[in-house]
Amino acid sequence: MGKDSVEITTVSLENSIGSVGGMTFGNLEVVDHQRLSGAGYCFSASAPPFVASASCAALKIIGDKNNSKSPVKQLQTNVATLYKGLKKIKGLNIKSSELSPIIFLTFANEKKNNLKSYQSLVDKFISAGIVIVSTGSHVIHHLKIVPPPMIRVSVSALYTDAQLKLCISTFAKNI
Repeated sequence: MGKDSVEITTVSLENSIGSVGGMTFGNLEVVDHQRLSGAGYCFSASAPPFVASASCAALKIIGDKNNSKSPVKQLQTNVATLYKGLKKIKGLNIKSSELSPIIFLTFANEKKNNLKSYQSLVDKFISAGIVIVSTGSHVIHHLKIVPPPMIRVSVSALYTDAQLKLCISTFAKNI
């Protein structure tokens, strides 16, 4: 698939740098459609100045190649550590890219792939002091096509090795 096959790309500042807002870009046809049909054309939907400044500052920190304690490098290390540990757990399927800090998981046993089983796992994690999310339950009444339920784990650059090991061992005990 070539770069021209993607018509639209959306970037969320919420998930990437803990801010609000984002941006969408694409080919000329998409840009023209968004410009003329988007709410921003009718009223201002721009980010407040303090949000834009905070986002710029975060991007400078992330993009600093001379930073020996780069949060991006640490995030990549943490993602690799968690993936490596989760791959070893029988009964667990990883459904997302090894590069993504947002990891989606399902049970290998198809009979367990339901909201009740996932919520039970979430409750066990909360008891262990770890927060994971069961997807699907919060949208079941709002969408015509509900995505299949899964577990979502978000990895942070601030997680310690001990926290990552606790997450892996909690999965291993409860799968």
